Amino acid sequence: MIVKSTGSAEFSPELQRTLEASGVGVYSFDGAAGTFVVDSTCCHLFDLDDGSLLSPDVMASRIHPEDLGRYWAAAKDSMQTGTFSCDYRVVHRNGAVRFVTSRGHLQPGAPGAPPRLQGVCIDVTSQRALELQLQATESRMQELADGVPGLFSYLDKDLNIRFMSAQYDLWHGHPRAKHLNQHVTSVITTDTWARHQPLYERCLAGEIVRFEEERTMSNGEKRFYSVTYQPHCAASGEVVGVLSLAIDTTDRLAIQQELSRSNQDLEQFAYVASHDLKAPLRAIEILVEWLQEDLRNYAGGEVRENLGLL
Repeated sequence: MIVKSTGSAEFSPELQRTLEASGVGVYSFDGAAGTFVVDSTCCHLFDLDDGSLLSPDVMASRIHPEDLGRYWAAAKDSMQTGTFSCDYRVVHRNGAVRFVTSRGHLQPGAPGAPPRLQGVCIDVTSQRALELQLQATESRMQELADGVPGLFSYLDKDLNIRFMSAQYDLWHGHPRAKHLNQHVTSVITTDTWARHQPLYERCLAGEIVRFEEERTMSNGEKRFYSVTYQPHCAASGEVVGVLSLAIDTTDRLAIQQELSRSNQDLEQFAYVASHDLKAPLRAIEILVEWLQEDLRNYAGGEVRENLGLL
């Protein structure tokens, strides 16, 4: 019969209390004696009633069905490697789910006898929740960065690339993940690095750096960018990275150039129109002067007054 104990004779009471305070449960299985021993922390973690009988089926019934295959595969591998390692979920009878990481090792038994398994179970539910929250935050950050009409990236103080927006896929012509955790020199050319290195140094010294740049895309198209390097400072004030934002200004520059050409055409038209209008007006002015000269001695009616108005 496989039985369960609420304590462990393997450790001193002081060590047992330390393990319980740390959320570490201890278990062992003696294959030769058929004895399954778990401490009170494991009882709580696996939702086991104190003093209840244990069996592999009871223990397996607490493991999430989707994780059972991985659990038994790890147990099988431990027979070859001598160590057991598996992360899985435990489902309580009330539906609550706990995340567990389990580690153990096999101790050889007597000749011809099954080995003895001893290990620990650690409740990592809180840690897993934080990891999921961090993943959700990173996913949201990625969505926001991908919405920026340009290239957004983050480099640590050693200029290793830690984050890139989706626009880099178009720029490189392949997934940006290839360059994550690589030094920036793995992405840019030697000439570009020669121009940018002093700019990065200025930014890491605490300066906000802005400049204009022309870049050639993977398809050969030339695009123009307005680039900003923003220092990222820790709470202590130390610069720990560089926030790089390159806004695509190609369309804006094209509009500005078209507007400039339109203004030049308008100025040319105004000049020509002004010249064309001045010629007949000057002819009319001369004609009026002639009429005034011819009618110098004419005093009748309002002709001279009307010519003055003209």
